[in-house]
Amino acid sequence: MTVPIWQLRMSAEDSIQDLVKQFAMAIMESLEREIDLGEDGLSSSMLALEEPLIDALFPYVKAYNACGKHIVCTTSVESISCPDFDDHIYILHLPCGIRGMVDEICAKSLKGFAPLLAGQAYEDVRNRAKASILRLLIPHLYSNPQCRNHDICMIAQTVDPWPALTTRALQ
Repeated sequence: MTVPIWQLRMSAEDSIQDLVKQFAMAIMESLEREIDLGEDGLSSSMLALEEPLIDALFPYVKAYNACGKHIVCTTSVESISCPDFDDHIYILHLPCGIRGMVDEICAKSLKGFAPLLAGQAYEDVRNRAKASILRLLIPHLYSNPQCRNHDICMIAQTVDPWPALTTRALQ
């Protein structure tokens, strides 16, 4: 049995960094229900969340120069909704599945806030954050059995999925 390849698709106007900002905002909303960060703390905490979120996503998100360059990238998608041909396409490497990735994202992003949260409060924030991240992620997930199996994929080169972050090295 082959493991399905999941595409993370962002509209042509959006980037993966935009999705990270949405994740950070959702986590902040969960945190605000438990701790008062104040006006200044809220904006600085929001920025502080983006780095661990990117670090958590980094091993899962891959990009290739041929993604989206062939009609099969979109026409072979198995989904109720039809993605746009102009989408930015990232490939998700999910050895522990989508929920495993979301668990890792939440664990890494909330690590710095754990000392501020008592036992059950931490669990509540983590559960709300996981639900929010899944809710934000699901509209961007598409399965494509041709993905990474088509001829164009075989010659594709890895590219940096985080182009705005010049300090990241390709892995």
